[in-house]
Amino acid sequence: MRKKILIFLILFIAFWCTGCVTNSPDHPDTGNTVAADFFQHSHTVRSYTAEVTRTYAGIENDSEVFTINVKYPDKLRIDLKKSSRSGDGTVVVIRENQSFRYSPSANQVTEMSIDKQDWSNGTSWADDDYWRMAEVIASDSEITTKSCETTGGKTYCIVEMRPRNPNDFGKYQSSYAYSDVLIRVDTSTLNPVKMQLFYDNDTNSVSVDYRNLTENPDLSDSLFTIPIPAGVTVVTPPTHPPVHKYPDTGIRTSPVQGIGTMNVSATPENSNVSRIVVNYTGVRVIGEDDATDRIDENQKKMIVDAALSDERVNALLQEGGVIEGVLYQCHPTPKNFSGPACAPALRILHENITWDFLIDEKSRTVIFVQHDLPKGALI
Repeated sequence: MRKKILIFLILFIAFWCTGCVTNSPDHPDTGNTVAADFFQHSHTVRSYTAEVTRTYAGIENDSEVFTINVKYPDKLRIDLKKSSRSGDGTVVVIRENQSFRYSPSANQVTEMSIDKQDWSNGTSWADDDYWRMAEVIASDSEITTKSCETTGGKTYCIVEMRPRNPNDFGKYQSSYAYSDVLIRVDTSTLNPVKMQLFYDNDTNSVSVDYRNLTENPDLSDSLFTIPIPAGVTVVTPPTHPPVHKYPDTGIRTSPVQGIGTMNVSATPENSNVSRIVVNYTGVRVIGEDDATDRIDENQKKMIVDAALSDERVNALLQEGGVIEGVLYQCHPTPKNFSGPACAPALRILHENITWDFLIDEKSRTVIFVQHDLPKGALI
């Protein structure tokens, strides 16, 4: 009798478990298929928008709140609502081969030319697009489903990715080489709810929480422009070429028709080329009342001559720009930039926009360009 009862219990448990296969957290029918379905679904996403909280832990302990808008293959916008790193209200836009960061607190826009983006080709992503990053490095990772749980009527599974080559910075295109990635997936939508990424041998991490994530919305290209108020300075880091399209440098035979301070003229050396001649004594020193920034005549000539060796300066002058003067100007620097933060500069006024060309006194070349924007400008 006892044997019959024991056999009955074993059969009952086996039958009960069989009925629970689709709800078992660790069963392959609910776990391993989620990982495959998640990445297959990710590949169908052509655009998305979400509210994001990003939290750093370890050496860095900080958090940011922002909205993200992504339109593949090459457009991204980040609006930082809360960020002690970049400043509240900072806006980041990437489109095609251009990058812009508008910082209201610094009253400036940092613009850079970058490699042409194509985030749908399976090899690259924008730094803040963690969803895309996960899809790209999945092909070189060991992927498992750690667990699943049902809460509030929804089932969530944790998909783990362990890259086989976590120190491959070329593949990561990032300063972080992630050794472990955990993705919390909503099985009803196959969208990420949270991602946790570990780096530096798992001693540091960044967590990315998504809210109100909408996949494949119809995002207008106009979303990826930034309206800039008047008086904002536009700068380009020394490590990148400027984005701004300077005036055409085609052949000119007519003299410069400048306005304001007349200290340059163009004289034809032959029938095809114009040479710019500068009246150095007519070039004023801006801020000369400040004893710490005094520029003597020799320095003035060096600044002007060095700037004139840059085709962008010549283009502005050939298009009617005028030299406003020389000055000492400071510029923002990248995190690992070891050069000086200030340098002598030539200032040019062109179509009511002020351009500063900062000069390296040793190499006598332009190392930095910044300019302001007219009211209502879009970038």
